[in-house]
Amino acid sequence: MRTATAVISPRADAVLSRKRQSYGRKEGQKPLTGAEGILVIQYNCARGGQTVEVALETAVRMGADMVLLQEPRMPKEKDSTTHHDSFRWIRGEEGLPAKCWVAISRTTQCRVMERRDLTRECANYVQTLEVHAPGAPPTVIINVYDQTRISDGVWPVNRANWDVIMAYGRLIIAGDMNAHSRLWNARASNTV
Repeated sequence: MRTATAVISPRADAVLSRKRQSYGRKEGQKPLTGAEGILVIQYNCARGGQTVEVALETAVRMGADMVLLQEPRMPKEKDSTTHHDSFRWIRGEEGLPAKCWVAISRTTQCRVMERRDLTRECANYVQTLEVHAPGAPPTVIINVYDQTRISDGVWPVNRANWDVIMAYGRLIIAGDMNAHSRLWNARASNTV
């Protein structure tokens, strides 16, 4: 088995640290702190393969706290084939197709908890995370892959417990909403 190791010099590490502090800020603004300082990457992996590894390596280089992945693996691929030493995983309910995964950096200062009780009826198409950054109120992050309707014709995201989720006030919804439209894709046939 071959492995690759990336070595980042202290100087390169300092450059990446400064870059991380500047993401999402206008020139002259102070570095982000608290929940505003949570760095999240979202990526649709188009059913796994090396794209998962690329997304995770990008997250390491950017100093991201977490990575929200949609379509992380092929239907018959085993969950255990995707591994990265820098992250711990939240993979959703076992026995159901993998539609959303979250990779949490082992170096993050945030405490992250999956709230399955809020998305129990979503069949792994939606994940809810309660994120506690130091010195900030909790932020709820929703990871969505809203592709198909469940047998009763309802989109999975509509089955989440939105009353409780919205009560948090601090909310980020990210993912692949499959919002096809001719406005941004002239070849789209289905529109939302």
